[in-house]
Amino acid sequence: MVSTKGEEDLVGASSTTTMLDASNATSAPVTSSSNRKRRLSKKERKNLKKKQRQSNKAGGAATNARTEDDPKTSNVLVEDFTAGYTPIPIPPEINEATSSSVAKKMGKWFPTAVVVKSQTVHNSVTTPHKKRKKSPGGEDENDGNDDDETSKETRKSSLVLFYQYADPPFRQSQVRQLMTYLPEVAKARNLGGRVRVSNEGVNCTLSSLPLSAEGSASAAANLRHLALDLQSFSAVFKETDFKYIDGLPPDRHFKELKIMPVKELVYYGISEKDAPLSEGG
Repeated sequence: MVSTKGEEDLVGASSTTTMLDASNATSAPVTSSSNRKRRLSKKERKNLKKKQRQSNKAGGAATNARTEDDPKTSNVLVEDFTAGYTPIPIPPEINEATSSSVAKKMGKWFPTAVVVKSQTVHNSVTTPHKKRKKSPGGEDENDGNDDDETSKETRKSSLVLFYQYADPPFRQSQVRQLMTYLPEVAKARNLGGRVRVSNEGVNCTLSSLPLSAEGSASAAANLRHLALDLQSFSAVFKETDFKYIDGLPPDRHFKELKIMPVKELVYYGISEKDAPLSEGG
């Protein structure tokens, strides 16, 4: 078979290119398309999130099943706060404003509001301090164990946030009744924070701390007992979504409880006639 001059040139060029490619293969890394990360499409991301939610839901159901089957685990994770509950007596409805024996007026700037002092880590001692012994020469005879010299605070505080609209609205006598009832509850449950009370309902940010390191109700129990107190006061609080935060440091507890009667829980500058509660949406 006779090859032409052009064919020979093409063959030579092809072999030269092949040799160059072979020599460059050792110096330049070859990137494979299979190693590149492909961005997921919107549909694929949606399906992936759906699978993750299903997996988390299945894991949570399995955990709950194990908790229910194991009484020891159930006792640790779920505490029965109703066991040691003692209700606070509810005063009758009040037609005229009266002063509470455990609360003080906030002052001229808000004469209808009251304040209840709370026990905190700064005004209570759980473990008495021991006196340090000194030798006749003035040297410290302490054995080096500082744990005996300082008071260790072992109590934990808890926090609860909630609001509740009353429909129908509270009567003014009920507002006064609640203003008298809350200081008594605060004193018994060692509550701190802020409460806004109106005919519309209540808006609260509250904390609690055990009255003592041993022998008193926990902060978590105090706040659950508060919820039971409010539900005894009015059935409307059975619909309340109480948001609890437990196991907080003791210094997160508020030093006092402020109870403030207001016209609106949240001020919008809109009268009830313009936006009545009976017409939702």
